[in-house]
Parts: sequence; C-alpha cells; structure tokens
Amino acid sequence: MSLKGAVASPNIYGFGERNYDFKLNNGRYTIWGRDEPKVVETGNGGGNVYGHHPVGLVRDQKGAHSIVYLRNSNGMDVVVDNSKIEFLVVGGIYDLAFFVGDNRPDNVVSLYHQYSGNWTMMPFWSMGNQQSRWGYQDIHRIRTIINKFKDYDIPLDVMWNDLDYMQEKEDFTINSAKFPPAEMKNLFQTEKKKWVPLIDAGVKVERARARGASEGIKRDIFIKNFKGDNMPGKVWPGRVHFPDFFHPKCDAYWADMLEDLYKKMPFDGIWLDMNEIANFNNGELDRNGKTKYEEIPYQPGNRELRTKTISMDAVHYGNIQEWDVHELFSIMQNRATHKYLK
Repeated sequence: MSLKGAVASPNIYGFGERNYDFKLNNGRYTIWGRDEPKVVETGNGGGNVYGHHPVGLVRDQKGAHSIVYLRNSNGMDVVVDNSKIEFLVVGGIYDLAFFVGDNRPDNVVSLYHQYSGNWTMMPFWSMGNQQSRWGYQDIHRIRTIINKFKDYDIPLDVMWNDLDYMQEKEDFTINSAKFPPAEMKNLFQTEKKKWVPLIDAGVKVERARARGASEGIKRDIFIKNFKGDNMPGKVWPGRVHFPDFFHPKCDAYWADMLEDLYKKMPFDGIWLDMNEIANFNNGELDRNGKTKYEEIPYQPGNRELRTKTISMDAVHYGNIQEWDVHELFSIMQNRATHKYLK
C-alpha cells in the first residue's frame, strides 16, 4: 500500500535506523530491523540496520518543526522526494499521527514521546562511563582493562561483557574456568564497578549445559514454524530456538533463566543482543523453498524480508505470524527483561 503526502519543506530527518547523514536527501529508505551493522545508507533502499522507527521530523522554512509517524510494524520503504513523503508498506495496520510544534525541535519530540507512552527512567549508573567490546577472553583481561583505566586516570563505572564469558556461547552459562564467579564478584565489588553481560535471543538446543532449552520445550514457549514445531534457527552457539514473548508464560520463563545466571554471577543490567531477530540462515533452518511472503510483488529494500532473520510464516502465540510482528520482538523482550530487573 502507498501513502503519500506533502510536508512543509524538504528538511526531513529520521525514519531510522540507518548509518547516514543527519538530513535525509531524496531517496528510498528501508525500515526493517536486521542485524547488519556494516551497511552504509545510499538512499537506494536496503540500507536498513537494527531499529524500526517510521517517524520523521520536518523543519519548515520559518524554523517550525512537525513530526509524521506511521504506527505500523510491517516492512516498508519511505520515499523522500523534496517536500513529499511516501510510505510503501507491505501490510498491517495504518495508523498515522501528526504532531505540530514550534521552533524548538525538543518540544515536538516531547509530544511524540507523550503519545508513545514516554520512556522508562534509566538507573543513574547507566549514564556513567562505560567500556564494552568483544574479545575479553578471561577475568585477567578484564582486570587488566580496569587497571589501565586507573593508570591513565580515565573514569570507568561499568564493564560490559560480550559472549566471551559464556560456555560455548550459550545463554545463561558462565565459563567458570576463565571467569570464576567468586573472583568476578570480588573484582567488581572491590573496584566498585557495575557488570553487564550479553544475552542473545537464540537459546541453544544441542548439547546445552543450561536449562534454557529444556525449560523452554517443557513450558512450550518457543516460536513455532508453520507445522507447529519449535522453529530452528542458527546463531553463535549453533542450532537455537527463539522465545515467543507474546506467549503468556514466556515472561516467567525468561525471568527464571535470568535468575539462574544471576545466582551464578550477580549482574547489574542485561545487554540484549541479536533480537532483530538475528539468524545466520535466511528463514527457518533446514527448510528449502520459498513461502508466499517471498513471492509478494514488492519487497522493501529489494530483498526477501526473511534475509538474516526467521521465516515470515513463523507463528507466535495466538496464531500471530512473524510477518506482522517481526519488529515487535525486541520491545517485547525488553519489556520482559525490564519486568525481571525491577
């Protein structure tokens, strides 16, 4: 479906997420979350990265600001043509909202925030000085990094760990040989630093050490394929299933799994990663052929929407298809995680 209209000027910003100039030039901009950080936007479609933000800010010739927001969770392209905006959307609900402000952009952004429910207040420490990267292979490396910050008199409040701390990249585990929990706890308490571990969206199902897979299967809270079986994907630990955060029992499952990790090594926050949902396969693992969603006449970004994610006909609780809620997985996971952390 095409929705097209004129705005006050060609000074248009937003419609993310992408790596691009601040002001949008004339072009086609895809909105569809995917785990592809290396892409640089060209304005030709397909430059989309992690987030889904179908909201644009316009600054007119007199300096007044307004916002146009299409509240839709399906794949889309946004075409900017001077002072015209066109939404090319493949389905879902079409709920347009407009906000009119003044010469201060923060005022109209505040109206948008109020409409969308405002934001959760972050803990004070999360606004401090933080260090994060992949490759901290053991506790000795973490201790060295903390000491280097002190040597160079650089403030440091929080350390983040990528999946290096896990056993074979499996959620809810700790490699106790390289990251002894007692030593880790003592280090962060002594140095008065916060610790934030990474958790991926995919739960390892083969040769699993933690109970993430067994409990997920027992409680029947994983996303299903079109046959009704737990849909397999592939990410860092290998074969995985993905929790279905639309399922009414999934929040309790997720809280229990995070609590298992917390009991091994207390943490202060959680780094939720690869929840676009990211998948190393294009669609369901071990499945050949195309679904009807690969045959649609218009593909945002000029590529199949299942590229580097799960199948569009994957089924969530309530018989909801991934096609319609792909862009809601991360916020549903965020909500469940925030509920636990409170």
